[in-house]
Amino acid sequence: MKKVLDERKKVIDDAARKSRVDVREATEWVYDEAGQLRTGSMVDYLVPTAADLPTFELAATVTPSPVNPLGTKGVGEAGTIASSAAVINAVVDALAPFGVKDITMPATPEKVWQLMHRNGGTGR
Repeated sequence: MKKVLDERKKVIDDAARKSRVDVREATEWVYDEAGQLRTGSMVDYLVPTAADLPTFELAATVTPSPVNPLGTKGVGEAGTIASSAAVINAVVDALAPFGVKDITMPATPEKVWQLMHRNGGTGR
């Protein structure tokens, strides 16, 4: 039982970290009017909390490995594989009333706000 719980925690942690990247972490260098880097420290970085994350529902398919006597496998980055698609699709679905059909990652709050107001701030 402990093995399953540890694997579930690992998958949830991976999904949480990846979904944070999808919606919060800008991977671009941002400078202000004076040429000062605005994305170079944690001072200007919005750190998400547990309240910012969705609820995760996990399912498992247990297929023992045939290549070792314990039948064990590594969990690896299992939580990161589908999380990007799920998070970005949810954002696009939420923005559909505003005529949004696609959004590039990361879906930062600023980018979502701009897309919402591109059509005058009203849904279609």
